[in-house]
Amino acid sequence: MSILHLRDVSKHFGGLQALSHFDLSVPQGAIFGLIGPNGSGKTTLFNVITGFMRPSAGQIHFNEAPIHTQPAWRIAQLGLVRTFQKTSVFADLSALENIRVGCFARTRGTPLQSILRLPGERRERRAADDKARRILALLGMAAAESIQARNLPYGHQRHLEIAIALAAEPRLLLLDEPAAGLNAEETSVLMQTVQRIRDQGITVLVVEHDMKLVMGICERIAVINYGQKIAEGPPEEVSRNPDVINVYLGEDLEL
Repeated sequence: MSILHLRDVSKHFGGLQALSHFDLSVPQGAIFGLIGPNGSGKTTLFNVITGFMRPSAGQIHFNEAPIHTQPAWRIAQLGLVRTFQKTSVFADLSALENIRVGCFARTRGTPLQSILRLPGERRERRAADDKARRILALLGMAAAESIQARNLPYGHQRHLEIAIALAAEPRLLLLDEPAAGLNAEETSVLMQTVQRIRDQGITVLVVEHDMKLVMGICERIAVINYGQKIAEGPPEEVSRNPDVINVYLGEDLEL
């Protein structure tokens, strides 16, 4: 069963065709990879899926419901949550406080409750903090609870961004180049983290340039070039595809 289905999705900016008749089905419970050269349309595809851009044509279904006309905030509420290429954390807040912010997407407290510190708001805050601690433990960051984000190692900052996304209780988590800027050891830790997230029942769609990560954790991979899907399949099959090899010719691609 597919949790995300794209049919004939296109996106153009004036005369520039960024996506062209793109089809994709992401199986529920999978770690699915999306790869392609720089400028191939990966980020545009993420933006269209998550409502940051409207597709020019085509349909997108999440849990069998159409979402291609929905705003980004509504899509996130439905359980489709993303991270971004650049680290997006609140530098002056602690790790726990950062995740608490992510919990607001699921709380029912009103601004007045927050100001007056009413019982309902206090319960919501305790519940958010408990959730934040569980997420930190899942990501191996329990000891970083009270550390300001700016003082965390870069690898932990990248993990913290994922933690904030997890606080919104996604059913499908989209990771946009999560290994960017990480060294080999940090990337290895990230791979284990993504697998633990999948083991929690969360489907993961990841865009990444680090081929070791993609080939190591993804059950299935789609390859995009000039806005078109040129290959899809298990990692071993994709790595032998002549079109994929041709696209990456001259690049540092270790399949």
